[in-house]
Amino acid sequence: MSGNTTVINRYLILAIIISLLTACGFSLRGSGVSLTDSLPSLALNLQQPNSEFSRYLQQTLTSSRVQLIAADPEAEIATPVLSVSAERFQVQPVSVNPLARAAQYEVLLAVTFALHSGAESLLQEQEIAVREIYFENTESLPGSQEEMQLIQDDLRRELVDILLRRLEGVNRQT
Repeated sequence: MSGNTTVINRYLILAIIISLLTACGFSLRGSGVSLTDSLPSLALNLQQPNSEFSRYLQQTLTSSRVQLIAADPEAEIATPVLSVSAERFQVQPVSVNPLARAAQYEVLLAVTFALHSGAESLLQEQEIAVREIYFENTESLPGSQEEMQLIQDDLRRELVDILLRRLEGVNRQT
């Protein structure tokens, strides 16, 4: 009998903790306002529509259940238009090795975006950027090039994630 009491007590304590957490407003990241709550449909104005960043942005928006449609200036209800500039990729040496060659690089990836609905600006034009420090392996140049490609892909994913979080905030601002 005491075994059943301990199990019941554990479930009771767990239920109380969950109730307290939800009562104070706690929620897991991503489980609150979804992107489709704030932007069920969206038109894209991409400066580089065939770039890796643009493809990843479109895939992520589609998987988030945002309907991507063509912008129609004649429509009665204006569809929000997300304008995204070309991605800016920059590599700068940070440190040099004893042979006076760059050993460390700072990799920067940035885009500028704005969100408009008709004449109304939902998000002012702003730049988002991500950086990463990259150590070049002088022993294996092909490996370094592959690593640079992986870093670029990671930075693109991170930029898209930041952009989506900004878009989710549109609902809370209006």
